[in-house]
Amino acid sequence: MTSSENNSYGALAGVYDHIMWTVPHSAWLSRIERDLRDRRKRPRSVFDIACGTGLGTEILFSRGYSPVYGADLSPEMISVARNKANTAGSAITYFVQNAEVTSLPDGLTVDLVTCLFDALNYVTTLDGLYRVFTSVAQTLNVGGVFAFDLNAPYALRQGLFNQEDAIGNIRHVWKATWDEETRLCTVNMDFWRTHPDGSEDVFSEQHVQRAHTKDEVRDGLRSAGFHEILFWGNYADKAPNSKSDRWLVTAVLKEKPK
Repeated sequence: MTSSENNSYGALAGVYDHIMWTVPHSAWLSRIERDLRDRRKRPRSVFDIACGTGLGTEILFSRGYSPVYGADLSPEMISVARNKANTAGSAITYFVQNAEVTSLPDGLTVDLVTCLFDALNYVTTLDGLYRVFTSVAQTLNVGGVFAFDLNAPYALRQGLFNQEDAIGNIRHVWKATWDEETRLCTVNMDFWRTHPDGSEDVFSEQHVQRAHTKDEVRDGLRSAGFHEILFWGNYADKAPNSKSDRWLVTAVLKEKPK
């Protein structure tokens, strides 16, 4: 999770893994690793920012990266991630931290920074997005790789978040509103959780995402010292087109920002 006063992820933290179990984090990370191989990069240390409950972070640890760090703005999400790591014996260090001011203790740096599942769309200003890029650059080793994905403008404009579903004892209804001028998508999320005794919890959250453009992303990465910037549409092997739902972006840090 990244910063936005409307984005809580508080109550949602307790059911997040339950409703997101179909999200293909493993496949996404495999596509990123193929990019790393193509670039002849062999990173060892990794920092997973806006990591949520650590769904992707745990996979990185299981694939042999070390050390592994994770950070998220939501204390509730990090609490879930820490509990899972403790139960599994995963040596992952988690922090409560805003992606716009990403850093590691004692000036530590890593070979790879990841940010998955459209977390950067939750940065709802262009200045905020560029602060993320600069912070990531300060956290990476020169020659390191930043890999992240975004919901493309097409997805937010077409109502990606309008959905209703029931998974096990959790039912949710999400309704999205798109503003073409600001490129902001506001999503009102309602959840119902049924307990074995038939009682029900009801909670709601409002989330806001911004549709960043490719030019904004590319310009911001370059200004933060990145080069060799690549985009793929929907994690495939081709450049995004006008109807791509999601972009995968990878970039190499050429020099530290001044």
